Amino acid sequence: MTFTANSTLIYVLVSVCAWAVYLKFKCPRNLPPGPKGYPFVGNLFQLDANRPWHSLGKWKKTYGDIVYIRLFNQDVIVLNSAKAAGDLLDRRAANYSQRPRIPVIECLTGGLSIGFMDHGSRWRSMRRAAHEALNIRASVKYHPIHMREGIQLALDILDSPQECHNHVYRFTSFTSASLIYNDTSRRHAIINELSSLMKDMVLASAPGRYFANHIPVFEHVPEFLAKWKHEMKARYNMYTESVVKFFLPIKELVSLITIEWLIVAMLAFPDVQRKVQAEIDAVIGQTRIPMLGDMENLPYMRAVVKEVLRWRPVLPICVFHASLEASAGLFCL
Repeated sequence: MTFTANSTLIYVLVSVCAWAVYLKFKCPRNLPPGPKGYPFVGNLFQLDANRPWHSLGKWKKTYGDIVYIRLFNQDVIVLNSAKAAGDLLDRRAANYSQRPRIPVIECLTGGLSIGFMDHGSRWRSMRRAAHEALNIRASVKYHPIHMREGIQLALDILDSPQECHNHVYRFTSFTSASLIYNDTSRRHAIINELSSLMKDMVLASAPGRYFANHIPVFEHVPEFLAKWKHEMKARYNMYTESVVKFFLPIKELVSLITIEWLIVAMLAFPDVQRKVQAEIDAVIGQTRIPMLGDMENLPYMRAVVKEVLRWRPVLPICVFHASLEASAGLFCL
């Protein structure tokens, strides 16, 4: 049997129409409000592929805290407030703690990114390893390094406050190099690799940037036809060492961003800064430097740090979650 050009075109059109009908009628649901999408592709081309969080932020103003969008055959619910996220991701974590597959991330990290893995046996093994390296008891052995570098950071800022960014960078890079390799000679390379890795992971998981994340058939396209596969595998080979040692340094990279925003916050809100200083003076005095053991006696300072993390999150978009059952209050997801 042979296919003519016309019969092939008809076959393609029928397949596309059938797929569109399937998407429309596969499961009528009471969905949250959201922007009207296009046939077949949904809202894919309405998202800014480089900065999708900007598009999502605009839709929040129009549609509220819970927004529905469709990316090809994927239904996506966007949570735009702490209350909405807490209600679903915290109080109903058993249902919403799964992870959808993101093929481009898997290619970039070799399947070793614990934050993007489904909760299977490999995830449990990696979580166990991460817990052993990062739990409170294990972190005690890192205290001398943090104290040494923290004191040096304070002295550097006092000596040349105009170089604040460089001082914070030095603090995080020296700390990372000491924790991972017990060697500070690779400090600049480590931070540069991790900064680049985090940027690539955000872009690789960004909605609408890669068709392979939304259309399963694109995942199986040969590498010579799939530019993204070639790019991600090349980056994986470059990042392998950083990915394998991902647990400890990621905390230091987060510290770099958080410390800089904390400094900005204290400059923008001097009344808050004075209250923090007053609490430190009252609890610790002026005859010694603060120690990590003093943290539990400084509730206001801890609250300020948490507020900075809320005010300026390290990442613009949270890691994707997947639900086991489809319901959320008034909506059927």
